[in-house]
Amino acid sequence: MRRSRLLPVLCAVVLDSTILTGAYAGLVAQWHFNEPPGSTVATDSVGGVNGLLVGDAAFVAGGISGNAVSMTRAGAGLVNMGDYFQFADTDFSIISWVRTNDQTPTTVLLAKHRSGIVEGYFIGINKGSDYYGAPDKAHFWQGQFSSTTLVSTSSVNDGSWHQVAVAYHVGGLAEIYVDGAPVEHSLNAQSIYANSVPFLLGGFENGGVPVNSFTGYVDEVRLYDNALTSEDVQYLYLYDLLSLIPGDASLDEQVDDDDASVLGAHWLQHGGAGWLDGDFNGDGNVNDADAAILAAHWGEGTIESDPVPEPGSVALLTGITVLTMIYLRRRKA
Repeated sequence: MRRSRLLPVLCAVVLDSTILTGAYAGLVAQWHFNEPPGSTVATDSVGGVNGLLVGDAAFVAGGISGNAVSMTRAGAGLVNMGDYFQFADTDFSIISWVRTNDQTPTTVLLAKHRSGIVEGYFIGINKGSDYYGAPDKAHFWQGQFSSTTLVSTSSVNDGSWHQVAVAYHVGGLAEIYVDGAPVEHSLNAQSIYANSVPFLLGGFENGGVPVNSFTGYVDEVRLYDNALTSEDVQYLYLYDLLSLIPGDASLDEQVDDDDASVLGAHWLQHGGAGWLDGDFNGDGNVNDADAAILAAHWGEGTIESDPVPEPGSVALLTGITVLTMIYLRRRKA
């Protein structure tokens, strides 16, 4: 798909290398839901906590990026990740894309919560049965009572894709976002108590049984063990929406000599690096892992013909290729 030429302009306005560093630090789980239709396991590409599709949950085309997972109340669809991600009194963040027009009260997007017990947390939509939430809005129940539930000002059940984000900082604030920054509602972070129920997409546990409470589509779910900033949330919103090309440090919609030059200029920078410095894997460093990404995507983008590196970058690209081979061998060892 040809990317809009507004991409470099939009990204340059809202992003800088500091922002791009924070958006990947602390990432502990990520589900892209790009598995082919018929698969029954959602792969966690970061932490290995794979989810099991149950009921009518299925991978379908038309996600915000690639495929998505769909589920319905009538079909008891859920994605069950198991007893992980307690986040009990520790900083954390959750990012998820959702598409629904479900008007039913107590619609639950994701949860680690047992109904009727003050423990765990969940992200819901619409007004809940305990006077929390609001019609059409997203909300975050942070393990206490309705008065401490965060509620968005933007509607999210209009049948379009929306990004819902939550950032929780112990001793500070809990915040909710819709479609990037700014924060739509913030309150003092409350204590979140651990439990032994599964982390679920599309429902919660009730009476010892996972139950569906959602009809719609979910895509690109990310969990972090830190509290994302507004800048981080904005970057992740644009990253998914605009589909940055891996290796395109110059944001000109193609991976070429300019990007090789950026990587070379920041080579072996340790800490504080971001996308615009050549840190394509988001670890804050510029090294052989980023060289591997650049080499793997060399020539991608809006180039009309097969790209030929300019003489000044041939040596650098050769070095990148060698480093990529070393990196891949280390991965296999």
